[in-house]
Amino acid sequence: NIQQKAREIRYGWFEQLCDEHGYAAYLTAHHQRDQAESLLLALFKGRGNRALAGMPVQLGRRIRPLLGVSEEAVQQFAQNEALVWRQDASNQSLKYDRNFIRNEVLPLLYSRFPQLDALLSREADRLQAQESILESWIQERKSVWIEEVDPQYHRWQLHAVGQEPYFNWVLGRLATDYGWSQSAIDSLQQLWEAPVGKKMEVAGWTVVRTRTGFDWFVMPPKKPFHVMITSPGCWKLPDTSQLEAVHRIGKDVAGDFCIPAQLLQQKWALRHWQAGDKIEIEGVGHKKVSDILQESGWNYRQRALAVVLTLNDEAVWLV
Repeated sequence: NIQQKAREIRYGWFEQLCDEHGYAAYLTAHHQRDQAESLLLALFKGRGNRALAGMPVQLGRRIRPLLGVSEEAVQQFAQNEALVWRQDASNQSLKYDRNFIRNEVLPLLYSRFPQLDALLSREADRLQAQESILESWIQERKSVWIEEVDPQYHRWQLHAVGQEPYFNWVLGRLATDYGWSQSAIDSLQQLWEAPVGKKMEVAGWTVVRTRTGFDWFVMPPKKPFHVMITSPGCWKLPDTSQLEAVHRIGKDVAGDFCIPAQLLQQKWALRHWQAGDKIEIEGVGHKKVSDILQESGWNYRQRALAVVLTLNDEAVWLV
């Protein structure tokens, strides 16, 4: 989006000027018609409550003091004061959605609703007031809904919200905070109806449907590896971590598992666990590695990176 990128460059430059010169704020000349265009553009694109609320009067150091003033009044003032302004030629290009609304849609609407700018500006003010209330409500409940395991692993406990009619709105609002597009939010809502364990990839995150909501995490690069053990000592894994001990599985037995030297003639190896891997536990019998990981409380990212020790390619211990 060329126009959006150009705005980011402009505002970035203004912020830089404020830093360099110690300015407390900078003003833009957005007026009622700009606000009307923003509201209609958000409506036509289905961008949700935040976007429908239009542009705020103040956002950080950026202040728009003329949002309540009509375009005609701004032009009249400039003419009375003999001020010269520049009209950007790109504003006439209909390849941009905002320009299409400005040059094609709004003139038709004004013929029927001459006070449309003022009406939409007032509606934006109302929506901004509602948005402020809704945002406070969301922030109050985030600590209940979202557990941040670490900056790249979030657990969403949404089972309680799922009983409410506003669930999809809450889900969309939270996903918007992650920069998700509307199509991705639609996919997330579909995932909520999917069986536990289903997952999707979006915006660099892996999202897994859990019994209570979703687990979101960034999966570190994982390359399959198969390290043969042919001598005693430590074994270096591809992620440079050191495996110094292989711990026994079971509540009653702790300590390290040592491989007798005479057994090194057999095929001992380390690798990531695979679907179908089972481990024999004394007094229990064979148990799936996937079940062991789940019962141990490991999160989805830890489970994906788990390592097993194998003998003749059969898992015997979970590291």
